Amino acid sequence: QDVSLMERFYRWIAGGYMIQERPWFGLGPGNFYNYYQSYTVSSFETYVSDNPEKSGAHSYYLMTAVEQGIPGMLIFLMINIYFLLFGEKVYHQCRSKSLQYMVMALLLSVVVINTLLLINDLIETDKIGSFFFISLALLVNFHQINQKELASTDP
Repeated sequence: QDVSLMERFYRWIAGGYMIQERPWFGLGPGNFYNYYQSYTVSSFETYVSDNPEKSGAHSYYLMTAVEQGIPGMLIFLMINIYFLLFGEKVYHQCRSKSLQYMVMALLLSVVVINTLLLINDLIETDKIGSFFFISLALLVNFHQINQKELASTDP
C-alpha cells in the first residue's frame, strides 16, 4: 500500500548491493542514478520505480557510501560526531545564557537534520544543506566569541 516506503526499500537494497561491489571508493559522485537499476530487486518494485525525476537513494548516509565508499561515509559521520562533541564543549564554556541557547539551537538543528538524512538525501539541496553548513560555521564563531570573553577576563 505504501508506495513511498516500498520505493525506499527498492533503492536501499540496490544501494546495499552497490556498496558490496565497490566498498572502498564507491561509484563516484552523482552516479547512484546511473547505476542503481541493475542492482535492484524486483520484489520491491513499484509503479514509480522507473524514476523519471532521477532522484537518489533517499538516505544520505547510504548515498555517500554508494558514491564515495564507506570511508567517505565514515568521514561524514566523524564530522557530525565531532560537531556534537565540540558543540557540547562550547555550550559548557558559554558564560551567557543567550549564547548557550543559541549553541543548543544549533546542536538540536543538526540533530534534526541528521535524523532526516537517514530517510532522505537532503544535504545537497539548498533548503537543508545551507542550514547544516551555516550551523557548523556559527558554532565555530560562537567558540571564538567564548575564547575572547575568557581571554578578556583572565588577569
